[in-house]
Amino acid sequence: MAEGIFIQEFIPIYQSQVTDHILDIENNEFNMNLTLDMQPDLADIHAMYQKQKGNFWIALHDDQVIGTTGIYYLNNSGVELRRMFVKATYRGNEFGVGQHLLDSAISWTKENGFKEIFLETTDWLTAASRFYLKNNFTYISKDKLPRNLPVLRNSGKFMSLLV
Repeated sequence: MAEGIFIQEFIPIYQSQVTDHILDIENNEFNMNLTLDMQPDLADIHAMYQKQKGNFWIALHDDQVIGTTGIYYLNNSGVELRRMFVKATYRGNEFGVGQHLLDSAISWTKENGFKEIFLETTDWLTAASRFYLKNNFTYISKDKLPRNLPVLRNSGKFMSLLV
C-alpha cells in the first residue's frame, strides 16, 4: 500500500468523517439520494458493528478517511460485508486500499470463527462485482441468504465467500 496510507479498526473520533465519506460517495458519485436518517447503521458505527459481534475498518491517509468497510453479525456462522467505500482517487491496484480493507475483514471473520461472508451489490457496480469475484466470492440466489440479512434492493445481486 502507498506510503502514508494505513488500515485500522474504527474508533469513534472518526464517526463524522466516516459518515461524510460514505454519503459523499453514495450521493455525489452514485446519485443515490440517501440521507443519514435512511441508514441507521451509520449513526453509531461502534454500537451497530463493534458492539454487536461485528467490526468496522477505516483506511486513512494523512488522518483523513479514504476508505471503509464493515462486518455485520448475522448469526454464529455468517456475517455480512457492508459499507465497502473507497474514495475514487484511491481505487485500484496503485494504492490497494480496497484490497487491504477486504483482507482485514476476511482475516477478522476467520479469526472470529465465522464460516461465510455475504454481501449485496447491484448490476451497475460492475467494478465492485469484478473485485469480489477476483477475491473468490460467488454469486448466490436470494433464497440462499440468511433469513435475517436485510435486503436493500429488489434488484440486488448477492454473493458469498466461504472462509
